[in-house]
Amino acid sequence: MGGVTTGYFRCAEGPDRRSADRLPGILWEGSQLVAALFGQPFGAVAPGMVADLIVMDYVPATPMTATTVAAHILFGMNSGQVEHVMVDGK
Repeated sequence: MGGVTTGYFRCAEGPDRRSADRLPGILWEGSQLVAALFGQPFGAVAPGMVADLIVMDYVPATPMTATTVAAHILFGMNSGQVEHVMVDGK
């Protein structure tokens, strides 16, 4: 998660100043780039898709809503909260 936060702050320094609400789109674009590079389907949890998932023990300090989830990912979540990892659907 630290890399995502660092990336956010680096983008915020640039002339186009990206905000946290753009994070889902940036992540989606990244998954599509990976799909094109590796020739495998990414971007959904469905049969036949490549899936690496994590389950976190995250208790938000403020309400998590559709409009605040990106900020929670950027500023609230960290690797110490990871409880389970699923790699390639296993």
